[in-house]
Formats: sequence, structure tokens, C-alpha cells
Amino acid sequence: MLRGIYTAASGMMNVQLSTDIMANNLANVNTTGFKASYAQTQAKPEMEVTRIDKAGTKIVGKLTTGVETIGTPIHFSQGHLQSTGNPLDLAIEGDGLFAVQLPDGETGYTRNGTFRIGPDKTLVTSDGLNVLDTGDQPINIAVENGKVTVGEDGTIRSQNGEALGSLKRVRFPNPKGLQKISDSILKGDNPQVIAPTDPGGRVMQGFAERSNTNVVREMIQSITGMRLYEGLQKSISAQNSTLQKAVNEIK
Repeated sequence: MLRGIYTAASGMMNVQLSTDIMANNLANVNTTGFKASYAQTQAKPEMEVTRIDKAGTKIVGKLTTGVETIGTPIHFSQGHLQSTGNPLDLAIEGDGLFAVQLPDGETGYTRNGTFRIGPDKTLVTSDGLNVLDTGDQPINIAVENGKVTVGEDGTIRSQNGEALGSLKRVRFPNPKGLQKISDSILKGDNPQVIAPTDPGGRVMQGFAERSNTNVVREMIQSITGMRLYEGLQKSISAQNSTLQKAVNEIK
């Protein structure tokens, strides 16, 4: 009886976590470069149920012990590229992430390419983080030299054709190992630098990548989760009533 309550409770905990993740996905539907996450679950180990009588012990079947969350991987599908006309709005079409310098000096990675010129004339993210070049250095932009142009290979040039640097773009062999440290900034180990000659991951100037959150899918799953949660609540209530009756009436 108690095992059934524990099993239902583990399911409720899993549904609650999944609902929280879906709520965060929906809250960031308008966050540039946001990548939705999802809860990855698996069944807990089964238990063998045995019967003990005069003839000895006999296995009569197996009993599930619930489910558990084993990870919250990020879904890296391409978001819609929206034209903005802003020359400092950059989007990656295909594989790759931009490298940025975090406040602690470590390197973070993002698909959010809504950049701007910072107070010290360096290219920064919307959060003020320095965008890094292939030498892991901030990129200085000489605004007085006119409009900045960015090639599909990530090379940044001013109006007079002077090369100002090349955006550092990376890919990860195992993107599921990336961890979110904010809505659009990720951290991970063993990044592979994308060479300018690499045909994958084109840089699109004047575009912003929208969130890849599928609103309809998230809403449907949210409703399904709520119904499952309610069903598990009723299961616990029924088992609790049966247990209470057994304690009070069986002698």
C-alpha cells in the first residue's frame, strides 16, 4: 500500500518538474536565441513481488517503483531567423554558438546575437558581455569608420574594408552536456572552434534568431501534465483511504 503511494508521489514530482521547465520555455518565447529544454525521465528499477506460504517463497511478479528525472537536456533545433535591419544583429544559420566572456573570466556560449557597441567601443551582448574573436579577445569596433559589415564566415569589417576581427564560433560534439547559466548563455566543455572556411553555421547579418519554443506543443503537454498530476493525486487519496480503513477496521 505504501509502495503505491510512493510510486504515485514520484510521478507527481516528475510532472511538477516538467511543468516548471515548460513554464520557463513559454516565459522565454520572445527571448532571442533561447533554446527550450525538456525533462528526460526513466522508470525506476522494478521490484520482485514474492509470496511466502507453507510451500516456501514464490515470485509472483514485478512491481514498478515509479519514475525519475535523469536530465533536462536542451533542444537545439533552429529558431526562426527574423530580419531586423540592424547591422549588429547577427544570427547563426545552422550549427554553432558565439563565444562570449563571462564576468568571472570564463567563456560562455550563446545563440543570441543581438549585439551592440559597449562604452569602451567593444562588441558586447545585450547583457554587456564581451563578444570574443578567434584569439579569445574582445572585438574593438571603430564606429567612426562607418557601417560595420559581417561576412557569413564571421569576419568583421568596417566601411573602409579594414578587418576588425573574426567572430569565434564553436560547436560541441555532445550538446546535451551543455548547461544553462541564464536564459541565453550556456557553458560546456571541449568546444570545437568552427573555422571560417567551414561551410556549416553561416553568420547572417541583420537577423535575429527567435526562440525555438513551440508554444502549441508546450501548452498541450502542460494540459496533459496537469491531468496526469490530478490523476496521481486521486490515486494517492484512494490508497490513503484504503490504508486508513485497514488500520481502523481490520483486527
